[in-house]
Amino acid sequence: MADPAVTDHRLWPRFRPSRLPQPVDSTAGVVGAVIARQQDDADLVRRLAEQGHEPQATWVADGLLAELGERIDRSKTHRHLVE
Repeated sequence: MADPAVTDHRLWPRFRPSRLPQPVDSTAGVVGAVIARQQDDADLVRRLAEQGHEPQATWVADGLLAELGERIDRSKTHRHLVE
């Protein structure tokens, strides 16, 4: 069975601290981990779409990568608000 976090983009905005790639001991570390995860997710969607996987190919055709890029940029621009 496919991981719903990969197949259902509606789940992506929900950040789960338990899924941090490594332990973090500061707010800055959490923010950095969130941004890294956002980028990893966008890269995964791009790769799956390039391989022709659905629904990722449709998402990319519908402009999801631009939306994800905007989310990443927004996180980077406003990281100072939570650090």
